[in-house]
Amino acid sequence: MEQLFQAIRKLSEVDRGIILLYLEEKTYQEIADIMGTNPNHIGVKIKRIKERLKKLLDGKIN
Repeated sequence: MEQLFQAIRKLSEVDRGIILLYLEEKTYQEIADIMGTNPNHIGVKIKRIKERLKKLLDGKIN
């Protein structure tokens, strides 16, 4: 868990906010409402954030 949160801290402020809301089990619609965007955009962002976190956790990027 600590490694995951260390990786999350390396994300941009917006990406960090999105993934933390996602981890709180908010729906894409709820996240979109909070972030002022649409659910489709949030879905794409979450997919990209997950890919970045995986790379951070695998040590492929800093």
